[in-house]
Amino acid sequence: MLKLYLDYTVHLVKCAILDTVPNPIPKEINLKDLLAFAKIHTVENIIYLPLKKLDIKDDTMVSFEEFYNHAIINDATQQYYLEIITDAFEQNKIRHCVMK
Repeated sequence: MLKLYLDYTVHLVKCAILDTVPNPIPKEINLKDLLAFAKIHTVENIIYLPLKKLDIKDDTMVSFEEFYNHAIINDATQQYYLEIITDAFEQNKIRHCVMK
C-alpha cells in the first residue's frame, strides 16, 4: 500500500513539474493519508496544484491549499531578506561570504 502512495506522489510531482493534468486518484488512496504522506516528504505544497486540476470536492483540499499558500508566503519572505542581504553585501563591497 505504501508503494501506491509513493508512486502516486511521484506522479503528482512530475505533473507539477510538467504542468500536466494528473491521473485520477486511485480509489485505494485516501486523500487525508496522501496529505500525511506528502507532509512527511515535504511535498504537500508541490502536489497541491496537480490535485487542484482534478477539481476534488473534499475538505482535505483546504489543508493542501493552506500548505501551498504558506509556502508562497515563505518564499516571498525569503526573497525579501535575500534582497536585503544582497544589497548590504554590495554596498559594503563584499563579493564572497564564507558559509558554515
